[in-house]
Amino acid sequence: MAKSKIPSSIKKFVEAIPTRSVTELVKNYSPQARTRELPWEHFTHRLAAGLLLSGDVRPKQDGYPNRTDLEKMGKRSNFHPGLAEQLSHLFVAGGIVKATGMNCYVPGPNVAALDDRDLGTMQLVFHQALHRLM
Repeated sequence: MAKSKIPSSIKKFVEAIPTRSVTELVKNYSPQARTRELPWEHFTHRLAAGLLLSGDVRPKQDGYPNRTDLEKMGKRSNFHPGLAEQLSHLFVAGGIVKATGMNCYVPGPNVAALDDRDLGTMQLVFHQALHRLM
């Protein structure tokens, strides 16, 4: 089977993304810095929130997602279902997404922190969510 050629639009998109070495990211890493970049964890969080907000994952009566729906969507999007479940519980408890009855999820009051990459607010929201889950 011959390899297919990559479309030029995808090549341009990939070339436009700035790349940095791991050593540069590690050298600039500071847990105390409020403006530090979230290279991979941010994409993981946004993907998990997107799974919930897609409408394909229905909430249970307690507001947390149906595991069967999460596993189905996780397999379809090549995302680990266990990680999706853990993050979705954190998002529901933290108010990033909220359930509307038994139908679907809608953005919650704290979704702006995730969209704006506001590290300080995200840390506070996740800290409060962890206390609610314990």
